[in-house]
Amino acid sequence: MPNICCIVRCSNNRDKEKSSGYFRVPSVITNQGRATEELAKKKRAVWVKAINKVVVAPKAEAVVAVAVLVIVIIVVVVLLVVVVVVIVVVVY
Repeated sequence: MPNICCIVRCSNNRDKEKSSGYFRVPSVITNQGRATEELAKKKRAVWVKAINKVVVAPKAEAVVAVAVLVIVIIVVVVLLVVVVVVIVVVVY
């Protein structure tokens, strides 16, 4: 497994920062049937879209640092709140 976060401009390194956690980008499972393969492709696509970068690791060897993942989640939540507020303002 790689030791460096795959996110652009993230310098988290598993060897240097033992306290930081990492997640693997899900791989596409091809040996457990068509339905499982399709589900795995969808999961991977969601991850790649969330990190906004094409991940070229063929077997999901890319990793994402926990800190970066938390930031991505916060940004998505803030954007959703803004959209809801705009909709409420426009409707009322």
